[in-house]
Amino acid sequence: MIDKSLQQFRRLQRASNRHQSHLAVALGQRYCSRHPDHAPAWLFFGRALAETARYSEAREALRRALALAPPDRRATVIAQLGHAEALAGDFAAAEKWYREAFATAATQDEERLYLGEILFRQGKLKEAETILREVTGAWNESLGEACRLLGDVLASQAQYVEALACFEHAVESAPDVRRHVQRVRELRKLVRRGGTAAT
Repeated sequence: MIDKSLQQFRRLQRASNRHQSHLAVALGQRYCSRHPDHAPAWLFFGRALAETARYSEAREALRRALALAPPDRRATVIAQLGHAEALAGDFAAAEKWYREAFATAATQDEERLYLGEILFRQGKLKEAETILREVTGAWNESLGEACRLLGDVLASQAQYVEALACFEHAVESAPDVRRHVQRVRELRKLVRRGGTAAT
């Protein structure tokens, strides 16, 4: 027979991973009150709180997860603090947390993608470009999204030819994403009009 608390945790985890945020908040409140020393539960609970715009509670839950997390899992929690700050609109704080996560452990491409997006949203285009070129340089699950974001960064710097190539690659990775196709059309028009600024 499976332990009831394990089943409850798996329900919380599943709801959080599926971004069923309101359900995850309800499950997280109950589970964390019964199991206050369970770091992964606080992590999933904190993520759900951030996704439901309950930012101060999210920060509190994620800091609790960080205090409880073993050293080899701290980077994951720190990156999640970055996600919470990004959702709250505090991009400078998000950048700080992402950089700390990268300093704490080897970073995953998906987390570097988030840092690249935060840098882009702050107008730090060259830094964003550097990070995103690293992500697009290797095959990974985030490749299509990284190409799209790098395309946006390059287009913001009037590097339309290279931006177009990035979006065409994003379309190949995810042809069903309509916004990628629309951006390809837009960039082709810019290129035809002579918008070929050099890197």
